[in-house]
Amino acid sequence: MTRARAYLPLQPFKQLEEFLQFEQTLQDGGVMKIIILDLVKSSEVSCEKFVRSSWRLLLTDEVVRQCSWRGTDAKKCVRGFRITLEIRKDAEFDRVTQKFFQYAQDRLSKAQKLVASKKKI
Repeated sequence: MTRARAYLPLQPFKQLEEFLQFEQTLQDGGVMKIIILDLVKSSEVSCEKFVRSSWRLLLTDEVVRQCSWRGTDAKKCVRGFRITLEIRKDAEFDRVTQKFFQYAQDRLSKAQKLVASKKKI
């Protein structure tokens, strides 16, 4: 059996294009099953934590900021991603994913403020 880590990125994708290329590799059902098993192994107890940790394993906030649940002219729609369709387990998934993508800019701003405050010290 192939190790799932061979398919998951070692670091979250930093470019949207890289993630979209990764999405193309998920057309192979065998690869997708292995990736989902690896995500489940590294997951949290609750659905909410599982969803957030899965997205964090795959995408940086810079990439998340370029996407939204429904998509816009400027942002990619995450509902149609293959990985989204696979990790979607219940109604909680939609709510948690929407919030995760919605607050990407806030997480980036907080991280930048933290870095700036550490430089002052």
